[in-house]
Amino acid sequence: MSRRHSSVSRSRRWTRYREVAKVLYEEHVFSVLHASGMADDAPIELTDEKIEELEAQSGRKLPQEVRVRRALERLGPAFVKVGQLLSTRRDLISPALADELAKLQDNVPTLPFDQIRERIEEELGTTIEETFGSFDTTPLAAASIGQVYRATLKDGTEVVVKVQRPGITETMEVDLDIILSQARAAADHTRFGRDMNVVEIAQQMVDALRSELDYLNEAANLDHFHTAFRDSTKVYFPKVYWDYTTSRVLTMELMKGIPATHLTELDAAGVDRKQVALNGADCYFTQIFEMGRYHADPHLGNLFVMPDGRVGFVDFGRVGQISERNRTLTFHLIMALMDGDEVGVTEAVLDMTGAGSMSDVAALQRDMSRVCTAYSAAQTGTGSMEPAVEGLFEAVRKYRLAVPGQIVMLLTVIGVLDGVSAQLSGGSFTIAEVARPLAEKLLPQEFGPEHLKAHFTRWARRYGAFLEDLPVSLSRVLRRAGEGEIRMAVRPEKYDRLVDRFETIVNRLCVALMLSALIIGMSYLSGVDDVHPWVNHTSRLVLVACVLIGLWWLSSPLRARWRRRKD
Repeated sequence: MSRRHSSVSRSRRWTRYREVAKVLYEEHVFSVLHASGMADDAPIELTDEKIEELEAQSGRKLPQEVRVRRALERLGPAFVKVGQLLSTRRDLISPALADELAKLQDNVPTLPFDQIRERIEEELGTTIEETFGSFDTTPLAAASIGQVYRATLKDGTEVVVKVQRPGITETMEVDLDIILSQARAAADHTRFGRDMNVVEIAQQMVDALRSELDYLNEAANLDHFHTAFRDSTKVYFPKVYWDYTTSRVLTMELMKGIPATHLTELDAAGVDRKQVALNGADCYFTQIFEMGRYHADPHLGNLFVMPDGRVGFVDFGRVGQISERNRTLTFHLIMALMDGDEVGVTEAVLDMTGAGSMSDVAALQRDMSRVCTAYSAAQTGTGSMEPAVEGLFEAVRKYRLAVPGQIVMLLTVIGVLDGVSAQLSGGSFTIAEVARPLAEKLLPQEFGPEHLKAHFTRWARRYGAFLEDLPVSLSRVLRRAGEGEIRMAVRPEKYDRLVDRFETIVNRLCVALMLSALIIGMSYLSGVDDVHPWVNHTSRLVLVACVLIGLWWLSSPLRARWRRRKD
């Protein structure tokens, strides 16, 4: 188990390790406890027989996925947040576990307002009475990281104030350190950890959580979307009040309207729910494919229908970003899906994962054919996007393909958005209905003159000098080839490792010969009668020692193999 390199004190980390191990043990999550190396910190010694016995008992009670979720909820905010993020990585975990982790909730008690008041006044540098015209001390919402309150500014502007819980940053840092340590241990000791690059994935999740702890990042995201969609007649993003915002306090415009979760109230108000879903989905695709930054937490609780019909967005703690290259790869994938082109989908997946040398492309193409069929059903309104997205991730897990995290998060958000749209519209609308018009809109941008000109400019900048020197270099190569002076240097990969293994074999052979010679020699001397008795005794002792050393030496490969299997 890896417990190295951290700014967190050793004693705090050790104490927390034992707490984590205790919760995993009590919830009977033995697979995680054993694989992580935390079994030594469990309340009792967990032998293989004991684990089998306890797993048999727990198997009759709750499914493994439920036990994992319960354990994460008990372990607190950092583990809950990581579980929620992990639920979006369906390329790594099973659908059943992903669905269960998506249910994770921040079940924490509300802090007394006196503690919240102290945090607000410490951050803003003035009293609440001097800063706000009014402040409702009853929270609108409470979560593990912060609590949300309704207030008004001195000029009467209605606002929402989001306040971070005191001490939450220090508490979460210990857990984030443990999560990174275990990811490194998994990469060091398991093939899955190495193949799927779990250290990078864990680092991305930890970075996302640390960013969420700084409200200035959320304020910047919100301000970005507010500016970008300021003139929209379909969607609205609240305004940030920077004079009342710090890294621990966020003040934003109060969103007025009907929460999207109140479907009956929307119907009573005569709201066209299908049009609302269409406007929201269209906004999402604009964020993704034109802006490269999007609201990454699309559920009904984060949407409002305003009095003028616009869709209002809230909660920007989780925002996804996608590079131009990954946007292009995702666009090509969607285009191939819309055309039912299983070959195109296969090639898009190979481009995404960098698995061009994959041996079983035919099997992958058969799986992509089923994905195309599922997407076709979504396009015709006889199904949803979920089977298509799940089929894609199932193939990724099956062939151990490493899809960039940005693309995984994007495809997951699109799948969730499809379900939200169907729920909001009463099943009369799916995301696939927006994809076709969007593709027709973006296609000229993707292959139009301006885009091709930009690509040609980058290409010329990268390879201009190479093309300029190519004729001279080529003529030199041809001249030397004609004179018979072409030489080739071969540098085998992993040569040092082969040499090390060869040296080990030679050393073991030498030891074997020496031990054999000693055993034969000492056996002979111990049986000779015409020598001094001390020679017989000494030879017998040496013989016993050589036999014991030989047995220990012969068993060393077996012991090393057992250690590797245990790791």
